[in-house]
Amino acid sequence: MIKYLSDNITDYFYSNNIIQEEDKEIYVYGLQLIISTIIGITLILVLGLILKRLFYSIIFLISFIPIRMYSGGYHANSYVKCNLTLILLYLVAMSAVIFTPTVYVIRISAIMVIITIYIILKYAPVDNENKRLTENRKKGNKEITVFILFAFYLIGVVMYKINIQLFYTIIVTMFLVSILIIIKIKGGVTNEEH
Repeated sequence: MIKYLSDNITDYFYSNNIIQEEDKEIYVYGLQLIISTIIGITLILVLGLILKRLFYSIIFLISFIPIRMYSGGYHANSYVKCNLTLILLYLVAMSAVIFTPTVYVIRISAIMVIITIYIILKYAPVDNENKRLTENRKKGNKEITVFILFAFYLIGVVMYKINIQLFYTIIVTMFLVSILIIIKIKGGVTNEEH
């Protein structure tokens, strides 16, 4: 479906002289990424409505997407698997937020923060076979990843005073990003051919 839509939109652009024939493949790929991302975000927001956790879903997405862009890690080998992985991560995060007793949130958060910081500092960013990073780009991505991580931790601390579950959503999300890095390092699928 994603390929079909991307092909049709690209053909429309080409037939209306918006793009050149040699650019068609680039547009198909870019549109596939855009459509898949929209589907993933929409699914998370719909699940957030169903679970009556829409604001937590938005916090999950706002904290997940930027750090994931720069940290790298596991990449599924199809758009369906990518969106299923995103949904699974979201459901794990929401399960943790919903079912962790409040009295344990601080202790568990402290452990997750320590593990996440260690993984990010030691391994991020992780590139893959289809998107190799130069040493300069790795250094830049590392700095951005660390900045994003600590910025969200700071936001989480502020949110702790407002709502402990919002704080915990950020902590769990950052932890899950670090798990994706470990999965990639330990041999997760990295082929980005969708």
